[in-house]
Amino acid sequence: MKTLVLFAAIVAAVSSSSCVDGVNNVIKLADVTDESVSVHLKNIVLQTYDASNNPQCFNSQAEMFFPGSIKLVSGDVIVREKTDLAANGLAKLTMAKNSFLVGTVCRDGVAVSSFVPKNDCQFSFCQLLGTGLCNIFTTPGTHTLGQIEQSENMTSIIQLPKIPSIINNVLRGQWKVEMKLVSGDKVVADMKFPSNSEWLNIDR
Repeated sequence: MKTLVLFAAIVAAVSSSSCVDGVNNVIKLADVTDESVSVHLKNIVLQTYDASNNPQCFNSQAEMFFPGSIKLVSGDVIVREKTDLAANGLAKLTMAKNSFLVGTVCRDGVAVSSFVPKNDCQFSFCQLLGTGLCNIFTTPGTHTLGQIEQSENMTSIIQLPKIPSIINNVLRGQWKVEMKLVSGDKVVADMKFPSNSEWLNIDR
């Protein structure tokens, strides 16, 4: 009987921490705001991998691992009207860690914690993504990830770099992120991730 109980416990432990590619290692992005914004993300799905391209999970849910990679799997970028993100677009972050000691580190692009340098909560959206991908977010229409890859000659794999050891302890853990794309004083897009779970685990 003890052997049977032990075997059942082992099976339960293994099954509870499974990481099936395309099933457990999935992150979904979702719009936060209503129809008034110019840019919407629809059914954006990402998958997480380690540095050896193995599916990466924590407790059977997707985990971002540094170094590692994220694969853009599917989804649409819907642009309702032309925006001026290329000229003055900023991405403003709201980030919170599931930790009593850390908590919220960025709020609407402003650092609210000593753990984060004051300039790290916002960045030039188009400068980071490049001209080609930026043009997608400024051109009216419905753009699928497949079309974006072909037209902009880009890969669906985003490499995640090795993280300096000085920020490892702060980075490791469960996070949730909201990102607003702002052109001047106008919010043109507002998204959060993950949207399929409350927290996203990050490790290195």
